[in-house]
Parts: sequence; C-alpha cells; structure tokens
Amino acid sequence: MTGKEDAEILKFYWFAHDSLEEPKVLSIGTTACIYDFPVASNIVFAGGRYWVAYMRPTGDELKLSLWSWQPGNKKGQIDDLEYPTTWNSSLSMAAIGERLCLAYHWAPRYPGTAQIITVFHQAK
Repeated sequence: MTGKEDAEILKFYWFAHDSLEEPKVLSIGTTACIYDFPVASNIVFAGGRYWVAYMRPTGDELKLSLWSWQPGNKKGQIDDLEYPTTWNSSLSMAAIGERLCLAYHWAPRYPGTAQIITVFHQAK
C-alpha cells in the first residue's frame, strides 16, 4: 500500500506470489495526512476481503472510512463509519475471525487530551 503518490491518494497493490503477472493496482482514495504520512491503518485480511481503515476528506470534514476488496473484483468498496475523526491520529486494525477491531486516538481539539476510540465491524 502506498500513500504519497498522486497527491495523497492511497493505493493498494496486490500480486500473486506464484505468478509473473503485473500487480493489480487499486485506488483506495484520498486520505488525510500527518505531514506526508497517510492517516490509514495496516492491511487486514478477514471475511475473504482485504481491509484498510483511513480518514477520508469530504469537503471541510473527515469521515472514518473502511475500504475493502475481495480478490477477483474489479474495484473495492468504501463504507463510512459514524465515529469521531481527526487528521492527527494513528489507526491500528486487527481481525478476530470475521470481526474487525479498529483502535485509534482522538482529541476534540489539538492540542488536547486524547481518548482511545475502538470500533468493531463485521467483515462481510
């Protein structure tokens, strides 16, 4: 996954280890950044899909978004989640079975006292 290409567009690269085919490149979308670093989680595989959480700009606001892609599909899908957002955060995601767990810090103002936000989402 890359984040500082084409003006903060996150891209997902997937390739088969047993093939010489070119990698499949999927655009996840524009993400908020801390300096030059995208505000995005690690990649998780659950429910037959790859998952990435990120802070997606929508005009003057941010949305916490989950991008997922199932191998074989032409493009991924984005689901917006109703949780607090900030550009100044670090997202971490894991899976337990087919359930995603996302954790990140959020403060209502910067600088300020941060809270840990946890999000559980069914990987389907």
